[in-house]
Amino acid sequence: MTADIIDIRSKKPSMKDKEEQVINLALLSVFYFTDKFESKVSHLHEEIRYALCIMVYQYLVDAKKHNDLEFTKDGFALATEAANDLERKIDEAVKTKSITLN
Repeated sequence: MTADIIDIRSKKPSMKDKEEQVINLALLSVFYFTDKFESKVSHLHEEIRYALCIMVYQYLVDAKKHNDLEFTKDGFALATEAANDLERKIDEAVKTKSITLN
């Protein structure tokens, strides 16, 4: 699996049990969203940004189930194909006029 490594050394969670992994994955998804997509979505309404962040979380949960997400000693790795697919989905959502609030 080739992947981008997201460095979370200062935010590195421990992975003791399944419940803690879910909580940590939620936090990691926020870090990932902020790192990768904040500049693309900063002009959108706050609730839409929250919805997109939740979408990233759900995508990472699914990626973990399909072995496209792997925790590493330096953070986590998302398979390149999965990362590209997620970026495409965020780009499509940002372009969709029906999600913008007037």
